[in-house]
Amino acid sequence: MDSPLQEDPIRVCLRLRPVNKLETSRRSMNCVKVHHQAVNSNEKSKASYAAILEKGSATVNNAIEVISPLQGKFNFTFDHVFQENASQSLVYQHAAAPLASDLLEGFNCALLCYGQTGSGKTHTMMGESTTTAENA
Repeated sequence: MDSPLQEDPIRVCLRLRPVNKLETSRRSMNCVKVHHQAVNSNEKSKASYAAILEKGSATVNNAIEVISPLQGKFNFTFDHVFQENASQSLVYQHAAAPLASDLLEGFNCALLCYGQTGSGKTHTMMGESTTTAENA
């Protein structure tokens, strides 16, 4: 029972949520910039499941820069960064499907969704919200 995740037992992914209506109405600026890392063909298997899922794409999103007008720029690196327009399918295939497969093979797995209120946990779990008369 060899697991593909045994090399990296913990992976940290970040999913950016789209700007919401309140932020748009206040003319808020996006303070997060995603950086792309080039991946050569020999490193694709190590770099990210998403590199394979994106049909052999040559870049992996794995770093962000947070720009604070008062405190400057801060850089953070993750195993993968999903941009605002990432589909639920892509996030699932990259972050959850490998865990589900490993779980069925007998490995212990956990998928945690963590963040501040309003940071996008529900968006990550449920996808883009649609307002209807029932939930308005």
